[in-house]
Amino acid sequence: IKKRKLIAVIALCMSFCLILTSCAVLDSVLNAVTGWGDKNTHQDVKFEDMVYTRPDGDALLSLIDQAISDFDSADSAQKQMEVVNSFSTELSNFSCMYTLAQIHSYLDATDEFYKEEMAYLDEMAANIDARRNTLMRKLVDSPYYDDLEEMLGEWQMEDLSMSTKTSAEEIADLKVRENQLVTEYNYLAATATIDYFGEETLFSSLDPTIQYFMLPAYYQKYNEILGEKYLELIQVRQEMAQKLGYDNYIPMGYDNMGRSCYGVEEVEALRADVKKYMVPLYKEIIQQAQNDLLTDSESPSFLLSEDIVPQGGYDGMVENFWNMTAELSKETAESSDYMRRNNLYSFEKQENKTDTDMTTIIGGQYYAPYMFINVDGTSFYDVTTMFHEFGHYNAMYHKVSPESYFSSESRSIDVAEIYSQGMEFIAFPYYEDFFGAGAEDAQKSQVFSKVETIVNATMQDEFQHLVYAEEDITLEEINEIWANLYKEYGLDTLVSDDMAGTIGLSWIDIPHFFLVPFYSIDYTVSACAALHVWEDLEQDWQEGYATYMEL
Repeated sequence: IKKRKLIAVIALCMSFCLILTSCAVLDSVLNAVTGWGDKNTHQDVKFEDMVYTRPDGDALLSLIDQAISDFDSADSAQKQMEVVNSFSTELSNFSCMYTLAQIHSYLDATDEFYKEEMAYLDEMAANIDARRNTLMRKLVDSPYYDDLEEMLGEWQMEDLSMSTKTSAEEIADLKVRENQLVTEYNYLAATATIDYFGEETLFSSLDPTIQYFMLPAYYQKYNEILGEKYLELIQVRQEMAQKLGYDNYIPMGYDNMGRSCYGVEEVEALRADVKKYMVPLYKEIIQQAQNDLLTDSESPSFLLSEDIVPQGGYDGMVENFWNMTAELSKETAESSDYMRRNNLYSFEKQENKTDTDMTTIIGGQYYAPYMFINVDGTSFYDVTTMFHEFGHYNAMYHKVSPESYFSSESRSIDVAEIYSQGMEFIAFPYYEDFFGAGAEDAQKSQVFSKVETIVNATMQDEFQHLVYAEEDITLEEINEIWANLYKEYGLDTLVSDDMAGTIGLSWIDIPHFFLVPFYSIDYTVSACAALHVWEDLEQDWQEGYATYMEL
């Protein structure tokens, strides 16, 4: 009975860390990085007043074809860039409309209008990306490369060179199918139902505690349904990689992630260190909590605290969030006020809302970051999810420039995730507002969550390497890989007897496997850096914050 209590206390913690907040930062616009002090052009338009109009993808393709034709006659770097920029307004508008439609489809996965629009946009986006890549390859191979590098910057050209390896017109049809499968996954996950006392009930509508005890039924049903989608995604991605000359999808996945600083060997070494140092630490902390529970310790582990819940429920949590971001710094006050003033957020968990947390930016004429999360004010991780995604939002607001060519929110996703995970620690002075008497235990839980993130994310990374290294892998083999890794990384410590049979099925909970393969290791890398941010903040909050702002 006591073990069940511990499992119930930590269950939501585990599910959160497995999903890792799902916070894929979406590159929907061509963005470049500026300094924190630079002023970017954010339009004051409320989200509900942003008008979606289906963009003319065929017209944009024609403009790109014309640019491809004109490029060879451009006899200087300046003229070549004029050709590249000749369709920038139309491309920016397409990106803007894509992001608007995507947000609306996430807000209600059952909305038939936006389902149809996303089907059209996904197909057009794949073809536009492939055609544009033909032009970008010309730019990378330009005889004026040195001049272009001076104009754009060494790292922008490096990123561009890497991105041209992973897209081509010969895989456009496969990219279309990949996009379709991702959309289908999002819909199935958002509308998942289970038999609850004889009635098909939307799984996301159930109380979190009930959800936990219904997980075996959920996994038994949806491991097969979502597993079929994943198997096809694997097949599509492997075929794309082979057509582009890769041995399998693993190196293509690394190039897709823009990794120029480290590769497979370095990640393998990092995984070895995580198993050597972090997995034993994780197990030790969990074991201590279990011992404290069994012995009724007078000083129980912070993991057993029943006080780590948001004060005032959902409304109190959100109000504290607005107060904190307004007071924290001038940068957070500015970005938070912009978000709130223009309704550029969706926080509350709702039926048919896609169960993911992410931050994106609506480009084109608006140039507005948007924060999308699913919280209801019942758990510790609802609060830290707000901090996490606001870290992305704040960085996007201040550091992303509309004058852009090729890059994303930051030089790398690793840095982007330091912005988000670092914000979870920067908020420490306000934990008492959010958690009251549980503030100290909440801070300890936050530090522990980084250990847990490192362990979970590393396991997820190894899982993907094993899956994509196999030819013609089956669902049963995927489930077995997950179950074995779950035990190797010590995550089976918290699995109750009635859940033991579903360990190998639970990988379907991680959206990254479907949406952004090989993203997970970025959480490991950035969590290690975020712990350094915490260390600096503990010594001197102001200096630690200044270091964070210099990233």
